Amino acid sequence: MVPSRHIVRNTLVNLHGTPCSEPLSTVEDYVSHHPVLARVPSEGFRLIGETLGRSFYIVSEPGMKLISSLTTALHEFHEDGICVSSFDESNLVVSNDTREMLFHPIKPHKIKLPQNLPTDVFVSPGLSVFPDTGRLKFRDVEFEQSSPTGIRANYLDAHAFITKKLLQPEIPAPDDIKHLLKLMKSPESATMGPLLSRHASVVCMGQRLGLAMTYIPYIRQLLPCIDQTAEAMILKEMPYLDDWTERAKKNKLLELFFNHRPDKTRVDAAGFLDFYYYVSINRMKWCRSHWFKPGGGYTPDEIETVKTLTYPELMPTIQEALWRMNHLEKAHVS
Repeated sequence: MVPSRHIVRNTLVNLHGTPCSEPLSTVEDYVSHHPVLARVPSEGFRLIGETLGRSFYIVSEPGMKLISSLTTALHEFHEDGICVSSFDESNLVVSNDTREMLFHPIKPHKIKLPQNLPTDVFVSPGLSVFPDTGRLKFRDVEFEQSSPTGIRANYLDAHAFITKKLLQPEIPAPDDIKHLLKLMKSPESATMGPLLSRHASVVCMGQRLGLAMTYIPYIRQLLPCIDQTAEAMILKEMPYLDDWTERAKKNKLLELFFNHRPDKTRVDAAGFLDFYYYVSINRMKWCRSHWFKPGGGYTPDEIETVKTLTYPELMPTIQEALWRMNHLEKAHVS
């Protein structure tokens, strides 16, 4: 059975039982009002701790939701044993919010509705629909039995859609999104569904702390006890090993964390992960402090943005390394 939440519903009714269309926008119209890439610093937001006057581009929260809804839909299709025959921008629309309550209509032969109700009393004409604004949905597509070739073709179609319709050719794509796009074109993409559907590049800033708190303790504390070979291989794959300390010192906020971490001498991969974890677990103590910043400190999302822009490929690389060593799902379970 096709997961219906990823497909446009053609038969909805309002509270009075009148047929209604599902609230939708074209991808072009939605992206024109909600750009996929956001510049940092921007008006009303500055990159805290930045000392060199640099600017960065990051995937916006609406952009993350668009891309993650697509990869999640494809993964759920494939888990259910089906593939989309093929798709492009003409087969994708964006769900919108609506002030009107909408329902999946109840088939008359399945339930008998009460009669002669007062004029101000209504009976729900079906199951309530709660539009999840900003998610991509498929329309006018056909499905076929899942196969490695079909799954890979789906991810190649997704790659083409993201690069042509969501990203902007005049703006360099952020490194974390480049990592996702690289995986989509990989010959191994047919087996990468769990990795692609939860890729770090499209996890909203409010949830990124959970990535560090899940993966780094697993690598640093559990793997040495259960799989030392995997630990060594994963540490070997870590990015920024030549310059992660210099990157930290280019941002006043990260430099402060760097200078206060317990082990200042370890600069290898293990030291890098320990530093990143130290920033994550201490961000509230330092950044909410009135001593650190008079007036209330910094927000958690600001800290996650600084970490992401300084080390954009760290979390995606950790995910891929865990997946290749067959530990990605185990890390989440742990």
